[in-house]
Amino acid sequence: MEVVEGAQASLDHRKAEVGGTLRLAAPPSLSDVIHAPLIQSFTAQYPKVSVKVLVTDRHLDLVEDEVDISLRVGRQAESSLIFRLLTRYRHILVAAPAYLANAGRLEHPADLGRHRLLGFAKWFGDVIWELSNGTEVRQSTLRLSLGMNDYAGILRAAVAGMGVAEIPSILCRRMLREGQLVAVMPEWQFAEVDLSA
Repeated sequence: MEVVEGAQASLDHRKAEVGGTLRLAAPPSLSDVIHAPLIQSFTAQYPKVSVKVLVTDRHLDLVEDEVDISLRVGRQAESSLIFRLLTRYRHILVAAPAYLANAGRLEHPADLGRHRLLGFAKWFGDVIWELSNGTEVRQSTLRLSLGMNDYAGILRAAVAGMGVAEIPSILCRRMLREGQLVAVMPEWQFAEVDLSA
């Protein structure tokens, strides 16, 4: 029994002495919602650990880039890496009440083409939004009024009343709760997205 207690005490001491640098890679826009709470909780438990975060939308070579943990969005390809699903979420359509006060009809995906649209986009290629109401699936190729590869900027533009935005639900919960944004066509949904570590 003394051996077990001694081993446990040794493990507890090592746990308390965890130190060094944790290198975390993550996609843009997640720092406010995910990084800060996770890092705050982790460093409270392990105060001798410092954390470095590399924000990038490309998949890194974890060994070559010396990354300890990488947060990745979407389904992951078969690999020798070990993935843990952190959460599933959906992108949703939102707009500021001020925009909606002067907006036309917004009941069906076919109505989106008559609105100012804000969404994630790269330099080239079409933006396609696929929405489903459970019985019907609508895929629309859209022209965005504002396309950006950073959801934080899209979120700010939506709150400012610039149009209807496609935003990950995990990024806009507070704005919805506070009434800065309103869900648009909530019965039409995007597919679920995985966030894995």
